[in-house]
Amino acid sequence: MKTINDIDLSQLSKKRRLVVQYALDNPDKVVLMRMEELSDLLGVNPATIVKACKAIGLNGFYELKELLKEEVLLTRVDSIFTGMIKEVRAHSNPQKVAQDAILGDIMMLQKTYDTIDFKTIEKIAMAIAIFSMVLKSMVSYVFWSIIISPSMASWATFCGFE
Repeated sequence: MKTINDIDLSQLSKKRRLVVQYALDNPDKVVLMRMEELSDLLGVNPATIVKACKAIGLNGFYELKELLKEEVLLTRVDSIFTGMIKEVRAHSNPQKVAQDAILGDIMMLQKTYDTIDFKTIEKIAMAIAIFSMVLKSMVSYVFWSIIISPSMASWATFCGFE
């Protein structure tokens, strides 16, 4: 399969180059777009997008998105690992690097914990509990009024209580 680096823009028409260049510059956005969204954004016909994809050796927009997905994933993984490697190389003590990383994770978790609004969560839990009780009451009422009550009335009639 092709890679992003294999694409030659020099032979493309102006509109096709616009499509491919936008995809190359914004792969994280394009992978989440439908072709109609991209065509509206760029002011081109959807057919131009398909033709641009074919001009660079792809079968269509879907294949372009798949190619861009691979690039986005590789870029993200590469940047994460590159940062880690630089950090390890900057320190002569790998244990210190690991401790710093764990401390950073703990601080991030603490910040997340601090931002949680437990009062709101308690209110939501209470609302769910009340809703559950109301729902159970409604089911009981429906069961009583549709099944039990008519049966009891006919039983009472049968026994001569009415």
